[in-house]
Amino acid sequence: MDSLVPVCIMDSLVPVCVGTGSVSLDIIHTNNNNKILYRGGGPCGNVLTVLSYFGWDTYPVTRLGLDYEGELVMEDMEEWGVDTRFVLGEHNPSPRILQYITKTDPPSHSFHVRCEHGFWVPRPHPFTVKHFAEITPKLPATNVFFFDESTTSALQMAKHFKKLGATIYFEPLIFKPHNGVSDECVRVADIVKHCEGQSIGNEHDAFDIPLEIVTNGAKGLRYRAGFHSDSWKSLGVYPASRLSGAAGSGDWLSAGVISMLSGVPVHKVSAKKLHNAIRHGQALSTLNCGFLGARGIMYNVSRNKLQDMVRSLQSGKQITLPEDNLANQSKFASKCKTCFCKVMH
Repeated sequence: MDSLVPVCIMDSLVPVCVGTGSVSLDIIHTNNNNKILYRGGGPCGNVLTVLSYFGWDTYPVTRLGLDYEGELVMEDMEEWGVDTRFVLGEHNPSPRILQYITKTDPPSHSFHVRCEHGFWVPRPHPFTVKHFAEITPKLPATNVFFFDESTTSALQMAKHFKKLGATIYFEPLIFKPHNGVSDECVRVADIVKHCEGQSIGNEHDAFDIPLEIVTNGAKGLRYRAGFHSDSWKSLGVYPASRLSGAAGSGDWLSAGVISMLSGVPVHKVSAKKLHNAIRHGQALSTLNCGFLGARGIMYNVSRNKLQDMVRSLQSGKQITLPEDNLANQSKFASKCKTCFCKVMH
């Protein structure tokens, strides 16, 4: 049986994660009477919010619009204890992610770049090198630095925290092979997680990645830790007692791995603990699939209860998930409910 090793949080020893990348408003069209959920999202936003839920101190370094959509994201993250002092407010619109849940059995999800009225959904604006230089003296020491974008500013942050001894976790949304910045992001990282099919999957030997995790949806994942062995290890998924959607599964995997390793340098982690950390992340991913949204389980289950559920799942026990507490949070008569853009009549 895989063992659950909780994060050690004592007095001032609370682990810290700083992250930069995609933080956006998730607009989720559910298959439940056409309800729409509005929640903070984006891989970076999700991973840091989940870690905060686990008891970490987390600091996103990103940009959001000075608009109501940005307020929704900030309120959601702050509700879970995320420190938003390094979120830069700007007059560009806040980024959004449109997600549609199908009525199939099991349900699936899809993402869209245009709303029902044909408006393009605002996309993220990366943090700039200039902004990073301005806030560097104010950034806290961190156990882990997480980033999901291959930009010059993100690379500079990664190098900055690498010099200070942090574990660097890179989860590229888009990877451009043989691109100078993208290649450097991989080289500076201690852990790289990506989807099967991304070309980086064939570049391990060239980059010598300490720990590479390659996910493949319902087929599970494979991972390779060069400091233990050059061979790939494959892990299947845990059985799900309920499937409401798989959005956010990769983010829970990342948060689970980060929380279990607690910022310990990956080359100092035993093969067994590494295996347990990844299985822990997979268990979290499976449980969240029973709820709508990338972090749906957080709105329905306490952290302690979730730990109990992870133990039960890993020991093969039957799990009964609580009912999903859906909430349609907003009403916009003069705006498109999908993207908040003003609808012209």
